[in-house]
Amino acid sequence: MSSGQINRRNAPRVPWVNVLGEKQGENVSAREAYENLGPYDVSLRDVFIQGEKRIETLPYGASRATTKYSKAPRHQAIVRGPTATDLSEKVFNVVGNKYRLITPDVIVDLWDKYIGRPVTSIGALDGGERFFLATKLPTVRVPGDKEGIDNTLVLVSPMNGRQAIVGLLVPIRLICTNGMVAMGDIKEAFTLRHYQNNVKQLPEWLKGVYDRNIANLDRMEQAWNALAKHMITDQEVRDTLDVAFPLPVPQPDMDMEQRDQHLRQWDSAQKHRSLTREFFNGRGAGMDNKANHGTAYGFYNSFVELIDWGANAGEGAKMATVRSAAMGMAYKKKEAVLTHLVGVAN
Repeated sequence: MSSGQINRRNAPRVPWVNVLGEKQGENVSAREAYENLGPYDVSLRDVFIQGEKRIETLPYGASRATTKYSKAPRHQAIVRGPTATDLSEKVFNVVGNKYRLITPDVIVDLWDKYIGRPVTSIGALDGGERFFLATKLPTVRVPGDKEGIDNTLVLVSPMNGRQAIVGLLVPIRLICTNGMVAMGDIKEAFTLRHYQNNVKQLPEWLKGVYDRNIANLDRMEQAWNALAKHMITDQEVRDTLDVAFPLPVPQPDMDMEQRDQHLRQWDSAQKHRSLTREFFNGRGAGMDNKANHGTAYGFYNSFVELIDWGANAGEGAKMATVRSAAMGMAYKKKEAVLTHLVGVAN
């Protein structure tokens, strides 16, 4: 089970779905992929509350302390059993008693029945708390881009009672393996709240998730084309850098420690801004293609490359972890910049 904390600086660039999961061969079903990954058990367990301790008097003047435990009627625990790499049990969360758990076993069977697409990658993140499956979508061609954008549909199923099952469109620019993202409204989620017994709705949602993401892919292709056709102005570059790497605002009456922190944040933001411009001006992978010069598409890829892969040691721009680039803070930053640039280009 992968944690996503993988040092990729000196390694070949690999899409995150294959780093965080296990890449599968051709025409592998979800059930076969799950067996390849290594099945693991997740279940709901009763929760017991510790009561007061009592001293029990025994014969001949001896005594012993006892503790009474009572079952919590309104709560239950989501527990993962032992796995091949971790023999201990792990508690994912404590949830209400109306929560309905969807296990990896259920997900793989529903995938095969209602989606029926070969699984290209499969993984279990955070000790198995987040289970995911992936399948390939068509490659998108962008005007002026040599190799286009590879696309994957990833179904992420958390088992923590807090997050939704998500159908995620994952675009990867082939020439540089930049982990691009889909905009906020081109994602969809099946929300399973722990107080709603709506599990029966999941098959219907899954039934159309592939076709709906093909439609989402068409919308993203339009967005990439708009960026590729838009020659970005220097003012638009500055505005986008404000979104990507905002400069900290000094506060009145800062003490020495606060001033030092402010200066570090200012210096970091300025370095990232400068490096993004360098990547855009030709240093970035794939920027030797003249068709990308000066376009919003080229600028977005320069920014994503810096976020995903960082710069040289000592330049002040660290590589994001795989997990952050895939679905964490780095992902959110890439999404915010894309949304801004699409607004600029349209």
